[in-house]
Amino acid sequence: MTRFFRKRPQLMHLLMPWCLLFLTVGIARVLEWGWPTLVTLGIVGDPGDIETLPFADFTIVLGLFACGAYRAMFFNPACRADYREWLVSTPWTPDKPLPLGPVRLTVVDWACVILLAIMMGGEHRYMLAPMAFIASYGWLIGRLNFASGQDFLAGLTVALAALIPYLALRSILSESALPIGSCLVVIAILLALGWNRTLSLFPWYGLPRWKQASFSNKNAFVENPLRGTISPRVHPWDSLSGETAVNYKKVLGEASLLGWIVASLLLAFMLIIDRDGILEAQEIQEMLVLIKSAIPLTFGVIFAIVRFLCYRHRCGSPLSWWARLRTGRWLILDYDRIYVTPIITMLVGITLSLLLPKLTLSLPTVGFLGTVIPMAVALGLSPSIEQWRLTGGFRMSTSPPSLSSRNESSTPSAANRS
Repeated sequence: MTRFFRKRPQLMHLLMPWCLLFLTVGIARVLEWGWPTLVTLGIVGDPGDIETLPFADFTIVLGLFACGAYRAMFFNPACRADYREWLVSTPWTPDKPLPLGPVRLTVVDWACVILLAIMMGGEHRYMLAPMAFIASYGWLIGRLNFASGQDFLAGLTVALAALIPYLALRSILSESALPIGSCLVVIAILLALGWNRTLSLFPWYGLPRWKQASFSNKNAFVENPLRGTISPRVHPWDSLSGETAVNYKKVLGEASLLGWIVASLLLAFMLIIDRDGILEAQEIQEMLVLIKSAIPLTFGVIFAIVRFLCYRHRCGSPLSWWARLRTGRWLILDYDRIYVTPIITMLVGITLSLLLPKLTLSLPTVGFLGTVIPMAVALGLSPSIEQWRLTGGFRMSTSPPSLSSRNESSTPSAANRS
């Protein structure tokens, strides 16, 4: 048996976590069955209160969450720098199987997840098994897909994940696993497509600096075109892309994604209320009107504060308020434009909080509009963060980078020179 697995390391790496999980679940199931006996004998607990604790179910959910993280990270060259550097030194190419086993999900993974879900039993607890596995695996792989530039697939994955609470409730009400099961399968397919594209970009040297960190790639950063020239002498930020214009397509996409998430959660909330049969009650209607007013107002204030803090970070006013009064320069246009967009965003939020409740719109629709519009205003009005940090009339409120770090930033890495 040992010789068999030595010749097939991929199979060993694939089966090892599942074997350990099934062994742990078996021990937990034995403990669960023997718990009443232990309580009756007075070894643990109160003999007068015998209650079977779901040791096995808890072990399955926690174990599947850990297995999802294991499958996404442990033998992933994007998460292990030593594995990636070894692959770079070999003739391996992305069109060949990974030497230590696949990162994408296989039939073995799905069979084990389904079997563990059946072992959980219960009326609806079986849904927690695949949800726990996809939660950890999907978060890690989706993050890598986004970092490699698969913005559309990553956004679509997040949009489907936002529907999980609603579809889980639908599955409970309809006594069918089809809604939640279909959603999880589609999410897994999107993750596989994104990972195939991510792997095709191996070794991920041609990515922006802030995305390189997601790949544990410490020795092959592609330097920012601003860094090493004017960047260290002008500002200390490493996240500037050099694109000073506002990307309205990106802004609208990000705002729509967040609005979809809020609308999906509100859709699940409405389903709970409708299931209890209290949707038409006067108190519930008054509460819904209050929620419709609070959503755009809350997001308007939040996005205004976030916009101001992001632009104000390390960008102080050229003159203090006392200096402005003494010199008569009450208004410094090059700097005070930082306040314009936050004020407009709050005014938009207040306007929507007064307007949307008067329209005959459902709560999820109001949640979508009350999130998208303030966020689009906060992110879409100029100047962009890059333009502000390059042309704003502010006073840098941080010390410049040290000479040693400046020299390191301007020196290309060995991987880039090669």
